[in-house]
Amino acid sequence: MIKNMTIKTKLILLASISAIGLILLSTLLNLLVNSIIEIEKADAEVIEIRAELLELRKHEKDFMLRKDVKYIAKFEETIKKIHKHIEHAAHILALHDIDISKLEKFDKDVYSYDKAFHQLSVKQQEVGLHEEDALYGSFRVAIHKVQAFAENSNNTYLSSQVFDLRKEEKDFMLRRDMKYVNNLTKKVDNLIQFYY
Repeated sequence: MIKNMTIKTKLILLASISAIGLILLSTLLNLLVNSIIEIEKADAEVIEIRAELLELRKHEKDFMLRKDVKYIAKFEETIKKIHKHIEHAAHILALHDIDISKLEKFDKDVYSYDKAFHQLSVKQQEVGLHEEDALYGSFRVAIHKVQAFAENSNNTYLSSQVFDLRKEEKDFMLRRDMKYVNNLTKKVDNLIQFYY
């Protein structure tokens, strides 16, 4: 059949096949470029996640150092942003049949981190954010009463023991080491035995 075609027809057929080939190649190239652009969007989401993780750590440390509840709210806002970035990245990657299992595991780790920070912040608030509130405030009121009693008793031994108790209290509050609690407990027990 091709043998019976004229040269003009053969050229037209060859030009048509070439045009179809170019259209197919152009379409494939366009699909490839769009896929690369989409994957770059997922990469941008990952970069945002990294930046938000740094913010998250900053809010955690600010809360621990400053004991201010505004950092809890900032922490929660940042957690929401991270989950949105993870969701967007996972959606893009899933559309391109890219494995998202590691991203899903990371998302679970972020949830665990959020839960742990929430528990820590609740406990810190129960203990007290400042010297005057919660359990820490109650403890300080009690120790001040004991100190006032010791000073009014004119008993130098009792006053020195109460001073040692205050020292252990301050050491614990500054260093957060349980050995100071144990020391304080032993000194209180000795003081009770001495007077009873």
